[in-house]
Amino acid sequence: MSHKKEQTTFSIEVIPAPCVVVIFGATGDLTKRKIMPSLCQLCANNLIHEHTSVICCGRSDYTTESYRSYISQYVPKCSHCNKKSCFLDNIIYVRTDAKEPKTFQDLADQLNIKDSKETASPLNHLFYLAVPPASVTELIAALSQAKLLEETNPDAWRHLAIEKPFGTDLESAVKLDTFLHEHIAEEDIYRIDHYLAKETVQNILITRFANRIFETIWDHHAIDHIRISTAETVGLEGRNSYFDKSGLLRDMIQNHLMEILMLVAMEPPASSNADAIHVAKLNLIEKIRPFTEESMATGIVRAQYTSGNDMAGYLEEPDIPADSMTETFVSLKLFIDNERWQDVPFYIQAGKRMDSQDSEIEIVFKRSTLSFFSEQLSKTLTPNTLTLRIRPDEGMQLDLQAKHSGPKLAIGNLQFDTTYEQQSSNQGAPDAYARLLLDAMLHDHTLFVRGATIIESWKLFTPVLEAWKNNPDKYPLLSYPAGSEGPEFSLEG
Repeated sequence: MSHKKEQTTFSIEVIPAPCVVVIFGATGDLTKRKIMPSLCQLCANNLIHEHTSVICCGRSDYTTESYRSYISQYVPKCSHCNKKSCFLDNIIYVRTDAKEPKTFQDLADQLNIKDSKETASPLNHLFYLAVPPASVTELIAALSQAKLLEETNPDAWRHLAIEKPFGTDLESAVKLDTFLHEHIAEEDIYRIDHYLAKETVQNILITRFANRIFETIWDHHAIDHIRISTAETVGLEGRNSYFDKSGLLRDMIQNHLMEILMLVAMEPPASSNADAIHVAKLNLIEKIRPFTEESMATGIVRAQYTSGNDMAGYLEEPDIPADSMTETFVSLKLFIDNERWQDVPFYIQAGKRMDSQDSEIEIVFKRSTLSFFSEQLSKTLTPNTLTLRIRPDEGMQLDLQAKHSGPKLAIGNLQFDTTYEQQSSNQGAPDAYARLLLDAMLHDHTLFVRGATIIESWKLFTPVLEAWKNNPDKYPLLSYPAGSEGPEFSLEG
């Protein structure tokens, strides 16, 4: 008799109601590389309503026809669409400039035409600000002045999607949050951190709360430490001036990796809805132990890459000041002061110009206390580790100790490894940006960032940034050759 289990999945995708997606920054890199291809993917997989359309906005003097010709270089026509139904053939371009209020009236006129022609009732509007941070507030003010953010019809929503960064420190983050709430309700703001839509990051909650084997061991009794890390082989990728003002702590750790930490460490939410998950995340980040002068000196390492492996050093990059103290590598140790995680160290690390391109979460369990093996053999056994890979090859790996072929006590590591691509039953599943666009149209905040958690994260890291700035001798900037494993240090032990 066969006891083989059939592979089953529970998967439902919902098609949003008709919507007009208004993209600001129509000629920008994000629109070309991510937003338009993602809309095309949703269209190809029948996840966009047939009456959904796109209005692209920018300061360049395109006509609708010339913009369609321009954007077609980056987004091929959806293979299943005919000329009448493909959203790419129905794009409208509207020149907008926040300093010219009349251009926003032109946008309002186009939206009114869409509302009256396409459906019997007003359409939902998603305003996506794919623009530099300096342009965000003036665009929102212009939208508000033109009354485009007002929900005058109870059956039609107005959503605002904005990209990180959300401030550069605590003061600026609070100021931005206050400004946003003057113009639009929190429930209509979709703050985008694309890491949250990656398959592995979405899978954190499923792994934790849909598997009984992890329920009773996801705490300080069984877990020795947790590592969350990302390494990039690339350097500044053309963002030289921006990155030099930002640094890696702001660019990667304060947002991407802290969001991952909250999902890994938070208490079970009251339900699976977005509000309950965000409450659990906020409760967790409020329990992270603040950094002191001592813990900043002994528990945080910052460094900057120098020339090596035929690559230029950071100070040799274009537009980088010769005396720049901007960090391209950060490693830190933090603790969470609650019962679940007492005395468990969390190691968070990110670096540019490293020797590998990978991102992962490692949950390292304590060694077994019930081992009846000899002391010598017990010392050779490695701890069980659960690794969630974000890149490359998104997937999961579990390391156990098991008998190998050979002598009775031939014990060693046994690795169970799978990728999501191997397991996928739906090759048309939305990628990260397609998922975020779809969820923003579905009024689902689960994979977006809330203002309250952003503020708490800045409360944690602003003192670190100030200490580095005001007392660099006490918190030195180390160095490491480009293309290496990073600086020599150890936060463990």
